[in-house]
Amino acid sequence: MMSVYMNCKPVAVSVMETHVAAPKARLPLRPPSLTAPRAKASTRSSLVKPAGARLMFFGARHTHRGPVEIRAQDSGTGVAEDADEEGDKPSWMKKLQKRENKVEEATQQVKETVEELLPKYLAEAKALAGQTDAASMQANVDKQLGARINGSVAALKHGLVERDTEVRLMLLATLCGEHLLLLGPPGTAKSELSRRLSKICQGQYFERLLTRFSVPEELFGPLSMKGLEEDRFERKITGYLPVATVAFIDEIFKANSAILNSLLSILNERVFDNGSERIDVPLICMVGASNELPESEELDALYDRFLLRRNVSQVSSENISQLLNIAGSEGSVDGTTFDDLDLTDGPIISLEELRMVRNQALAVTKVPQDIVDLLGDMRTFLQEKCEPPIYVSDRRLVKTVS
Repeated sequence: MMSVYMNCKPVAVSVMETHVAAPKARLPLRPPSLTAPRAKASTRSSLVKPAGARLMFFGARHTHRGPVEIRAQDSGTGVAEDADEEGDKPSWMKKLQKRENKVEEATQQVKETVEELLPKYLAEAKALAGQTDAASMQANVDKQLGARINGSVAALKHGLVERDTEVRLMLLATLCGEHLLLLGPPGTAKSELSRRLSKICQGQYFERLLTRFSVPEELFGPLSMKGLEEDRFERKITGYLPVATVAFIDEIFKANSAILNSLLSILNERVFDNGSERIDVPLICMVGASNELPESEELDALYDRFLLRRNVSQVSSENISQLLNIAGSEGSVDGTTFDDLDLTDGPIISLEELRMVRNQALAVTKVPQDIVDLLGDMRTFLQEKCEPPIYVSDRRLVKTVS
């Protein structure tokens, strides 16, 4: 079968396989122009699509002289439908137009989707970048704070010998908001450490030496004469313990009962009862010093308030020459060398930074269950299996994990 054009009309030609010689001349292969004049409405003709037009030869080399059957055949996709009216587009152009319309609609949908989602994605990217910047800034702050803490340790032990442990315990007590008890003979730099602590944070410092005859006015301030005239029992606390941030009380276990009542509230609850008014005290750390342990039961409550305790000894014989060399070249250990430290640019570590470290530690630190169980077993061992038994209060046990 072959497709040929006769009188400008596409037809299909079937060549019968008989003994007829194939024609020598080639059949015309050029398709008619698509712009050819249309047939009249009464005459229905078939147009072959350019994409579907094809010419098929079968047995072109066979000899055939018999009759040739010529018939019109609809090749399906190769024939376009007739135009309904003059001026209408052919079906292939209509399909092309529909395809272009679909592409335009899809493009419009993509544009609308991008316009809708792009601001959201940009906002998320900006927020992520902000979080990254915040994390980087926080890491930088933490790095600077770590450097300040190390600088505080170096400043506290500057010019001192064999006091590294005491320095770190004092700074740890300050960061935790707890108190430190130093037990040892006189002249072992116990008060010097407290003075240095107040200097590096530039806080209000208070220091007293207690005796058996000490009165509350020495620690909490004198009574207000004007208040007594107005029947008010108040003290003038400016410059005394209720307004101090760092305090050092030497021979603390010589405090009498009149002092203990107010002192216990300041150490534990951080409050002071000034007459009928209860005020908050800014105390961060109190360093207590004593040459001996308390012997009276009424002092057990005061002894229990000190979470950290340390026995301070004299400088060992191996390092006594180092101590003497420092004292001979730089000055004594009574603060002379430390006073030369330049703090004009501000504190090495501020009070706000000390509080910030404590709050952040409470927020992110979780004590493992193994440590909790170990503390409970340790308390049982101290109270039930040691001779003499060592009492550990619930308050002290709770503070070890908080």
